[in-house]
Amino acid sequence: MTSKYSDNVKIISTTNSRYVYFLDKDNQTFTVYESRPLKTNDQYNTSYNLYYLFRYSFDLRTAKVVDIAIPEATGEKPEMYILTTNGINKVRLYEFIESIKENKVLKQVGSATN
Repeated sequence: MTSKYSDNVKIISTTNSRYVYFLDKDNQTFTVYESRPLKTNDQYNTSYNLYYLFRYSFDLRTAKVVDIAIPEATGEKPEMYILTTNGINKVRLYEFIESIKENKVLKQVGSATN
């Protein structure tokens, strides 16, 4: 997949997760990629490709996304904290990843947020 990003992109990648995330603050999108071979393998931690899994486009009518954090402690079961102009939201990101990998269908956003 080829994507166009703004010049205001935050890349999130933890050492113990196979996933790499791009938050495009200007376009209000969040993209999830999987590393292959796995970047968590010492042999490949600096040489891997990114494979597209899915992208969120945030609804700008309700609130603007200011920042996103994915704690390293969540590892292969990543959880995402979204800071918006209306507050903080927690998303069990792993539920979306598992949904797309197992069922080839992205889980609905409303069913995984707290």
